[in-house]
Amino acid sequence: MDSMEAKRENYFENEHIQVWLEEGILFFIYQPELKISLTIARQTVQDRLKVSNGVTRPVIADIRNLKHVDDDARDYLASKEAGVNINSLAVVTNTPIQNLFANFYLKLSRPPMPTQLFTDREKALRWLKLYTHVQVN
Repeated sequence: MDSMEAKRENYFENEHIQVWLEEGILFFIYQPELKISLTIARQTVQDRLKVSNGVTRPVIADIRNLKHVDDDARDYLASKEAGVNINSLAVVTNTPIQNLFANFYLKLSRPPMPTQLFTDREKALRWLKLYTHVQVN
């Protein structure tokens, strides 16, 4: 186990996601080439809630591996129901197209928590640390 894995708590992985806690932040990484349907979106939220143990936390969502998100899944993921126990959300992208679509989506969906897009994971983590002791929801 490397030092990064040693810091991970409540690690969970399946065919859709990897999710764990580290220093008060919930890490959420989609598996490569994933296409998200409403069913998968609902399942990933349930998996996230199990790992977070009912505690409201900042979340870093790495969407760099995503292939496609259905409209129904996108609407659900922006809902208050899907955002429960998230006090802030940093979305990590890696292409200009992904960033464009994510920005457009965020403007339309207006997530119920502070949300920012990043191409640099370290900058995303620094921003999220501002919310590690904030309880919202």
